[in-house]
Formats: sequence, C-alpha cells, structure tokens
Amino acid sequence: NGYAINRLVAGKFLQTVHIGAFGFAQSIMEFVARYMPSELLNNMIQPVLMAKYAETNDVGQVKRTADFIFRMNLFVLLPIIFLAILFGENASQLVTKGKYPDAGYYIAGLALILIVQSHMYFINMIANAVEMVKIQFNGAILMAVFVVPMVMLVMEFGVWGLIAGKILGMLVRNVYIRWALANKGIQSDTNMTANIRLLLSACVPFALLYMANSQSVPSVGVGAYFMIYVLVFAVSVLVLRPFTNDEINILRRLIKRAA
Repeated sequence: NGYAINRLVAGKFLQTVHIGAFGFAQSIMEFVARYMPSELLNNMIQPVLMAKYAETNDVGQVKRTADFIFRMNLFVLLPIIFLAILFGENASQLVTKGKYPDAGYYIAGLALILIVQSHMYFINMIANAVEMVKIQFNGAILMAVFVVPMVMLVMEFGVWGLIAGKILGMLVRNVYIRWALANKGIQSDTNMTANIRLLLSACVPFALLYMANSQSVPSVGVGAYFMIYVLVFAVSVLVLRPFTNDEINILRRLIKRAA
C-alpha cells in the first residue's frame, strides 16, 4: 500500500514538527483517493473493456475509455492543487487551529502524486486489457526499488523529498510500461489537447484570484473565494470543452447504471 509506505517513511525520517502536518494532509488525500472516478468506475468498466478487447481486438476503444477516466481524475485533482496553493495555508490554520499551516501545500503535492498515479492507472487499463501482466510486475519492482532514493530525498528535503521521490518512482514505472507497450505496437499516449484545455480551465480562476490577492483574505473568507473558483472553473470547462459530447454521454450512462 502506497500510503502505508508514506506513513512508514514519514514516521521514520521526517522531523517531528513535519509529521503531524504531513499526516493531516495525507488523511485528506486518502479520502479524496477513495472517491476518485478511477476508483468508483474501476469495477464497472475494467471487466467490460477486457471482454470487448477479447471480442474485437480493438485497443483503441480501451485507450479512449482509459483516457476519459484519466481526464475525469484530472477534473477533480487540478482544482484541488490550485485551491491548496491559494487557500491551503489559511484553511489549514482554520481547521487545525494553527497547528499545521504547511498542510495545505502538502495537499497540493499529494494531489500531484495522485495525478501521476492516475496516469499509471490509465496505462494499467491498457496493459490489463492486452494481458501484459509481466510488464506490470516488472514496473512494480522498478517502483519499489525507488523507495531507496525516496528515503535519501526525505532525509535531505523532508516532506517535499518524499513527494518528489514518490513521483519519480511512479514516473519511471510509467515510462517503462509505455516503452514495453510501444515495443508491442501499442500506443499509450493520452489526449494532450483535451488535457491542456482542462489545465487551462483550472488555471483561469487561479490566475484571477491570485491577481485579486485572495491569498491575503482572512480564513473565514476562504469559503467565498472557494465558491468563486468553482464557478469560474465550471464556466471555463463549458467554454473550453475538454470533454467531447460522446464522453459526456458515456458519463451519463455510467451514472445511471451506478444509480
């Protein structure tokens, strides 16, 4: 379990002053991770995709569905990162009564880990569908090996070393599996145009609130700025359209089936 490893490394090598803030941030992001679209839809979609691939031998359908779920994860995580940068310190001080002001920034870092993990999930869906289990096993070993450099980074840079080490290990795993898939003639690239549109949708409210100096508002005013961010983000998504009509229809069908 990745979170268990984080706790073990943090408890062993972080300074006491940082352990509480990191633990608070991780508990929040563990809750978020449980309700990510990839987690909620996995049991519903994975068997269908594997069965469809066995029937049609069409990797493209698997890739398009996996890419859509990856972008749904981005839809959740990108606002969390920007909101944590803007208001994380104030919100953390309010919730923890001033104990862990740095926790907000750690939330942004842990959300970035979840983005890389979501890309790992995207690649795994493709590898599972084409039954390339061995490369996933090899990738898991590669990632486990990177616990050692992660510990070294933690000893040097604290919490941010842990976050950087975790991301580095997952990136190496992802690169390896993408390389192995490419050797079999299977492409595993995401829709970068749609991803950039979603990133811009999250950046627009961030830029507006940053220019408005919203970071200096009292903790009690964070809620109002949070609502402004969500509203502008929603409008930006409608304008920039990072999701196609077909993807929106797929989501509606999945929601109906889950209900």
